[in-house]
Amino acid sequence: MAVDNQTIKDAGTEGTPLERHVNSHVGNFIHLFLTVLAILVMGAACVALFQIVHYGFPQLWRASDEYQTLHQLLQNILLLAIAGELGLLLLFHRASAAVEVVMFVIARRMVAHRRDGLRSSNGLDCACNAHGRTLLLYPRQAKIIRGG
Repeated sequence: MAVDNQTIKDAGTEGTPLERHVNSHVGNFIHLFLTVLAILVMGAACVALFQIVHYGFPQLWRASDEYQTLHQLLQNILLLAIAGELGLLLLFHRASAAVEVVMFVIARRMVAHRRDGLRSSNGLDCACNAHGRTLLLYPRQAKIIRGG
């Protein structure tokens, strides 16, 4: 959606000078806060990545129940993906990042709990629906994904 230049000019001259000054500083503070929060989330994701690689993968060879260990490792990897996408969402404010966060949450939810086939297929349907809507809403990214 394109915004007229006149609308942008009118928005810059709205309110009293004090209101514009406060509005500018509050906006800058919000962006700074979200940037710091994104950096903290990405830092925590990096620490979690180190912990998964250093402690999680060797458990696959030492554990008596490899399936349960792999299950826990997959949950941790999906949680790491959620943290990374959340950091990108806070930093860039893109709707596609929000959709990806929701898809990772759905995927982790499907993996985290043992469910019957009907509930798992409902989660899979929901994830496919979210992915399909993403491709419809963002055709340029869909073209890149398809290799066009």
